[in-house]
Amino acid sequence: MADTNLVFSKIVAFPKPTIWSQAYNAGKLFAILSLKKDSKEDEESPDSLSIFGKNVLERLEEEFFTIETKNLESIKQAVITTLKEIPDEVTPSFTAVVFIDNILYSFAKGNGKVFIKRGGKFGTILDGTNEDLATATSSSGKLEDNDLIVLATHDFLDIVDPTFLSSSLGNLTPAEIAEALTPKIHEKDDAGAAAFIVKYSKQTTQPIMQEETKQQIEKPQLKAPFFKKMVPVSFAQFSHSKKKFLTVAVVILIVLITSIFFAVKKQNDSKTKALFEEVYASASKKYDEGSSLLDLSKSLAKESLSEAQKIIQDNKDKLPEKSQEKEKAENLLKNINEKLSSISSLEKSTDEKKTLSIAVKNGSGVTGAAAKASDFLKGLGYNVVSTGNADRDDYKNTKIQVKEAKKEFLDILKGDLSKNYTIGETSSDLPENSSEDALIIIGK
Repeated sequence: MADTNLVFSKIVAFPKPTIWSQAYNAGKLFAILSLKKDSKEDEESPDSLSIFGKNVLERLEEEFFTIETKNLESIKQAVITTLKEIPDEVTPSFTAVVFIDNILYSFAKGNGKVFIKRGGKFGTILDGTNEDLATATSSSGKLEDNDLIVLATHDFLDIVDPTFLSSSLGNLTPAEIAEALTPKIHEKDDAGAAAFIVKYSKQTTQPIMQEETKQQIEKPQLKAPFFKKMVPVSFAQFSHSKKKFLTVAVVILIVLITSIFFAVKKQNDSKTKALFEEVYASASKKYDEGSSLLDLSKSLAKESLSEAQKIIQDNKDKLPEKSQEKEKAENLLKNINEKLSSISSLEKSTDEKKTLSIAVKNGSGVTGAAAKASDFLKGLGYNVVSTGNADRDDYKNTKIQVKEAKKEFLDILKGDLSKNYTIGETSSDLPENSSEDALIIIGK
């Protein structure tokens, strides 16, 4: 199976009080966003638009990584949900792409565009001209090796038009393209200009062991009888000169055989090292990728870790027994198995979350805080049965109460909510006659 290998670089203009842009990446999700306000009322607070824009991108990441089954429609819905938070007085230009296996999913808004360079051809694959924030333009298509994908905001394209952009790509790397175009962006000083350049390629995740390599790794066996046959039984019958000649010949032969032995061993060691580096590097990359996704998406983390596990299992027996290389491979496999085991435990925990009924109350005084927390908990698999206002609106921290019979969920709820909220009082003293198993009061 081919693995997505992405090399990318970004271009972002310097922000201004009323115009801000950013290029954002999280795993296989790439997005660019520019925000523009016609009014200059916020010039005294130059960071306000920047803070709002970063919150929008963080919400996009949250929506994206809570999707269980990622496809065009589910990701599009996450994009639409995110863009609804942009107020009417702010004009956005948004583009995002997601790489899943060898499929590219593209989304655009506010005249943002997505381009592709394939071989010697360059063209537009998505144009976000729809100004209605209730929708988003989307498309999907199959990728080919060495495709170059470019995401651009409306302001970026005002400076670098598609014709100039096409001529700037050539056979350069994303970093070289960004280096060439960045001065032009900064020269125009348009704070809404941003772009992502992403190169897609495929790499084989399972190194193939050739039969010839397998034979070379096997150590040659030089047995004592071989040398015994080389020594004459009746050595004394030869003359002194012949004895001297024969002795020299035997020494030369032993030296030659020893040299061949060590030459073959060195060659085998080199082959072993090359195989190990290929296997270990490929598996380590998948292991690191899976580990980094654990807090974002258990399903994606499990997918990457399972690929790492298969790489090691398919190749570890091809490494010499009791070698350092095989020991390292087995240690990595042990770490991979431990991570997969922890995910299985978490998945079991997720299934159990559905059995816990939860009431969410707003104790912060912030409108919509309970609904937002409810959506967050539902995204984690919890069963939220009601929302409303708490007995007061001045809770400083978030309070968690569960029934004594459900106290095993207390630490789980605390761990999940602490990602977005400051946790205060927690207890398992919720009355047994309560209609819900847990009560969560959202604080400031």
